Amino acid sequence: MKILKATKKDLKELSKVYSEVYSEKPYNEKWSEKNAYLKIKEYFENGIIFIAKEENKIVGGIIGHLVIWDKYQNAFGDEFFVLKEFRGKGIGKKLAVTLENYFRKKKAKYFSMNANPKSLAYKMYLKSGFHKSKNFVCLEKRL
Repeated sequence: MKILKATKKDLKELSKVYSEVYSEKPYNEKWSEKNAYLKIKEYFENGIIFIAKEENKIVGGIIGHLVIWDKYQNAFGDEFFVLKEFRGKGIGKKLAVTLENYFRKKKAKYFSMNANPKSLAYKMYLKSGFHKSKNFVCLEKRL
């Protein structure tokens, strides 16, 4: 298994993996191939994407970006996904550590992410030293 920085040629395959993972519980999102590709392409152009490859097949990815925040840079993890049949093999942890190390080298002060508390990723984040923010909470409003 290899962790690599995504290239433009990876985007189509990566968008298929993304839509497959997010169609599962607890997300139950119904991404069209076109919309998943457009979202992944936007992240590629404005952030950083690392992929996990097993036998030359993309089996997962993690996406993030940096933002100038007051006096420092803040890192955000935007998306994180691993195909079902490859979970429990340490791939997710390797992706998360790769992104965290990337942000550390970029001198980010904090690393924040949103996660569904029913997801396996949420449990992995807690085991990896993340904690619920004391400063922020995710709010939403239906439009």
